[in-house]
Amino acid sequence: MRGPGSSAIEGQVGDLVSLLPLTGDASGVRTTGLYYPLYAETLYFGKPRGVSNVLIEEHAGVFLEEGMLLIVHTDAQELSEIEHNRNL
Repeated sequence: MRGPGSSAIEGQVGDLVSLLPLTGDASGVRTTGLYYPLYAETLYFGKPRGVSNVLIEEHAGVFLEEGMLLIVHTDAQELSEIEHNRNL
């Protein structure tokens, strides 16, 4: 996602969401529907502060004022199946 902009995330409660700045710092990052909300904050390139957040609602939002963010949404059920298969 390139700022300024926003993105909707649709999923299940418990899904993982990671926000990674791509080409430099991403500023003015706000989120809704995530366990660790961000309030117009800066995510710094090379510092993984925005990883492994958790959906607390089926609908979440990411808002960005400036920069570029990679949004990675991982289905919790898929993670559980991978872990189960790994333990077989």
